[in-house]
Amino acid sequence: MVATEKKPMTADELLAMPDDGTRYELVKGELRKMAPASGEHGYVAGRITQMIAAFVEQNDVGHIYVADTGYRLASNPDTVRAPDFAFVHKGRVAGFRGPGFGRGAPDLVVEVLSPSNTAAEMTERVEQYLDAGCKLLWVVDPDSRSVTIWSADRTARLLHGADDIDGGDVLPGFSCPISRFFV
Repeated sequence: MVATEKKPMTADELLAMPDDGTRYELVKGELRKMAPASGEHGYVAGRITQMIAAFVEQNDVGHIYVADTGYRLASNPDTVRAPDFAFVHKGRVAGFRGPGFGRGAPDLVVEVLSPSNTAAEMTERVEQYLDAGCKLLWVVDPDSRSVTIWSADRTARLLHGADDIDGGDVLPGFSCPISRFFV
């Protein structure tokens, strides 16, 4: 018997797939099905989107993108991730608009944890975003009402309760208590 290797899927093949109502990501050429988000997950992601979107529009600093947007983080084999929320500074938006997936990582990525997320999966996601050039990454945990902030230099900070979160160098001037994400 001859063993055959499965050919990795490409980002272009993922983009060409018919819409079957399911969300997918591509990780090192492997197609991964994503479970639908829970109500709490969607609510928290929506609150964060609402707050940052208002700031971005008021200050005209870039574009926001919602969960269905894919970003090609790596090639050969291809990795395409779709974070719950993303922000791209206006100086970089040309590479993220138009047909196909944006090439590279957004400046800010927000991932809201779901019960189905494992620690290994989240570590993989964080590493892939940072490797692709993400400058600021927030991992939001609705259960513990906390946010882990990852910087491009791979340092992490954990915020709880009434701690304020800010946009750092990515969104200078943005700040709010993380408790507002969960009300």
